[in-house]
Amino acid sequence: MKRFIVIGLVTFMISCNSDDPEVINKKIIQQKEQISRINKKIKKLEDIVRQSSTNESLKYLIPVKVKEAKHETFKHFIEVLGSIEAIEDANISPEIGGQINKIHIHEGQRINKGQLLVTLKTEVTKSAIQEVKTGLDLAKKLYDKQKSLWDQKIGSEMQFLEAKNAYEQSEARLKTLQAQLEMSNIKAPFTGIVDEIFQKEGELAAPGFRILQLVNLSKLKIIAEVSEVFLPSIHKGKKIDVLIPSYPDDVLRASVFRTGNVVNPANRTFKVEVRLDNKNEKYKPNMLALLRINDLTIEEAIKVPSNIIKKDIAKTEIGDFKEFLFISEEADSVLVAKKVFVVTGENYKNESVIVEGVELGEKIIVEGFNTVSSGTKIRIIN
Repeated sequence: MKRFIVIGLVTFMISCNSDDPEVINKKIIQQKEQISRINKKIKKLEDIVRQSSTNESLKYLIPVKVKEAKHETFKHFIEVLGSIEAIEDANISPEIGGQINKIHIHEGQRINKGQLLVTLKTEVTKSAIQEVKTGLDLAKKLYDKQKSLWDQKIGSEMQFLEAKNAYEQSEARLKTLQAQLEMSNIKAPFTGIVDEIFQKEGELAAPGFRILQLVNLSKLKIIAEVSEVFLPSIHKGKKIDVLIPSYPDDVLRASVFRTGNVVNPANRTFKVEVRLDNKNEKYKPNMLALLRINDLTIEEAIKVPSNIIKKDIAKTEIGDFKEFLFISEEADSVLVAKKVFVVTGENYKNESVIVEGVELGEKIIVEGFNTVSSGTKIRIIN
């Protein structure tokens, strides 16, 4: 820089032939501005050289990303598929046989508990009722007359008992026929939706053969079979997540309603039932549901991505391969990768717990681990 200043001054002395102070001051200012511009150009060139030198050295360092080892909460879950069922779902059939006279509802209709669904033909039953009523009137008169005589100690006891028996039989017969008449009116056992009607008017209905299906979608349950090894981890009231594959964005929070008391000997599982609130009737019976149940929680765990853990070529004494990962450490003022052997614990969804081998605060290489070996010079990137 001094060299440029001297040149500038010499140039200034040569070019300045005036003794006027004002002229001299202007010349001085012009020369200083020129010197400042030259110095700025020099600085830019020096920065370029310095940056080029730094880049030249950095290009030989492997870029990696690290994660500091610290205590975190690790949760392990089991996931089992279950089937959604309606708590109130019934195939409606008559209690007595008869021809279908009238179907009062249609498929998809919402009905209330006790609402009339189907009427069977009742002419025969009504005729029988009328016949019994006539006989009942006569039986009652005979009974009343025999009772009056018996009270006066007139007539035999047998006549009184026969009259009483005839009256009571007629009365019981009438009640039976009236009950049969009531059975011909098939009513809804609960509030719900008529999902499907299987028979038509004029067809013969019989007990045990369904006429229609009635379902209540607001009350659902999920039944899943879980391996018996998880019996200690699952109990009534335990909070779990419910995922519906048909609606991938839905994650519902529910509680275990009950657990089965018997283990199935065929597959060594027990049943888990979860109740599901479905007021908007979004979910349907027979849909699949995934139950995600937390069976293990470690409050203070060192956890790392499972994919960074590798297996050594050499086997241990018991035959298993040693597991290792890479950490970052400083050696001679340069960061290098260091191979450390570890002991792992539980793992879930690409998260593994490190039991031994890594200390709190150490920098674990989580990206770029496939491009380094022990002693490789590295640089940490964000």
